[in-house]
Amino acid sequence: MIVELRNCSLSIGEIGTPTGGEYKYSNHLERAMPPKGYEDRSLTLYFPTTEEVKEIHQAAEKAKVPYATFYREMIRQGMRQSLKPDTDDNVMQLREDLAKAKRDLAKQEQRNAQLEAELFAARHSGYMTYSEDEGAGGSDTSNALVDLLKSGGAWRPDAIMKSLEIDPKNIDAIRALAGQLRALQDLKLVVEANNGWRWVDEGSSG
Repeated sequence: MIVELRNCSLSIGEIGTPTGGEYKYSNHLERAMPPKGYEDRSLTLYFPTTEEVKEIHQAAEKAKVPYATFYREMIRQGMRQSLKPDTDDNVMQLREDLAKAKRDLAKQEQRNAQLEAELFAARHSGYMTYSEDEGAGGSDTSNALVDLLKSGGAWRPDAIMKSLEIDPKNIDAIRALAGQLRALQDLKLVVEANNGWRWVDEGSSG
């Protein structure tokens, strides 16, 4: 290996083993041609000042590694570092895309809840004005509501709406739900307790 340090420049090339080497210093600017067969393995770098070149040379000596090994590693580190901003940008873009996807999903889920509430209110509109005497005006009771209550446990109204994916801001849907619960209560199929509504098991007194 031959490493030639010129005024404001470094010339790096390999000859022989990677650990062997020779250091030459000359105060001229002409470029030394690499030996035949090594033309594509030589690199000449020019720096703004001689002092900068000497500092690089001193750093190589301080690291106690062959000059060419030091210079090559510094170049490789620079190449790896140059790729880092692209990687960081890609990660940042992926995070932004993920955040946007989550926002879009939340909006879609909110919209779905609104549509479910509108559909629930429309299907069971007769229960909005339910009374034991007048009934539900021909509307059917929600099968999903019955199945939920039959599944066991006590269900608070907010938990029922969440399970049925009903938007709690839809007043008509809330009225339709409340009417159905009262109708089921009048039929002694459900009871309202402090912890919510629950289905009455067969054979119980409620």
